[in-house]
Amino acid sequence: MKAIAAFCLVILSLSAAATRAQVRLQLSQPRNLYLQYESIDLTVTLTNVTDASVNLGPDENGKPWLSFLVFAQDGGAVSQVKPVEVPPLTLAPDESKQVTVNILPCYGIRSTGGYSTQAIVQIPGLKPIMTGKLFLTIGKGETMWTQSIFNTGIKRIYSLIRFLDVDDSNLYLRVEEPDQNLLYTTIRLGRIVTFAEPVVQFDAHGHLHIVQVVGAKTYRYTEADASGVILYQEDRAEVPRLPRPTLAKTTDGEVQFIGGLTRQALAERAKLSETQE
Repeated sequence: MKAIAAFCLVILSLSAAATRAQVRLQLSQPRNLYLQYESIDLTVTLTNVTDASVNLGPDENGKPWLSFLVFAQDGGAVSQVKPVEVPPLTLAPDESKQVTVNILPCYGIRSTGGYSTQAIVQIPGLKPIMTGKLFLTIGKGETMWTQSIFNTGIKRIYSLIRFLDVDDSNLYLRVEEPDQNLLYTTIRLGRIVTFAEPVVQFDAHGHLHIVQVVGAKTYRYTEADASGVILYQEDRAEVPRLPRPTLAKTTDGEVQFIGGLTRQALAERAKLSETQE
């Protein structure tokens, strides 16, 4: 899907003298439909189209130079949970830079439904400037698999969720600690074929191993740690005379991804076949 973008052009006076600067702001997002609790990454593009540098940084109270306005579909303002964390930024003449922010931890976007967002940039000594609105929708998915794991008395819930966006069905991994109201991650693992169930196993270290069907005879393997951080991913193809890609547990509690061929091995095999003809 093409990124949806909104922007406004604002002419700013950097001093009481004749110095003037034009700063163009553009707010964009990779898509406008997100699974509930998934990261919402917004990118602000700033362009300085003048011969004077622009310096952006926190004000005297430590307030960051970048913030957002978020409104729910009913028009109500969404509260800010914590400040946006952005480093200082300098724009040289005619220079453009991008800043990407995951706004989910900073604003109370927790319920499903529609939202609008706008970015606000504060340049020292001047009035804030603002982008136009972006619109996004938060939806729920279908839980395909879930399991609770207790480790040293701590309960974590692991879930695999199928979410249908505009283009395709994708599989997500969610890790949460309900007793502490902690959500570690809701992360996209990639496309999953309709009616194909994922294969899941835990190893002796508490790592999660997942195999999903991403296309015709194509399987994706993911290893994630106990907090849902992706450690490794690999795609393999199902080929004749080899086992179908799947998971196998060893006697020492390790989990291996077996069967099929990687893309590189498949390409090498094709070249070998050509030489044998």
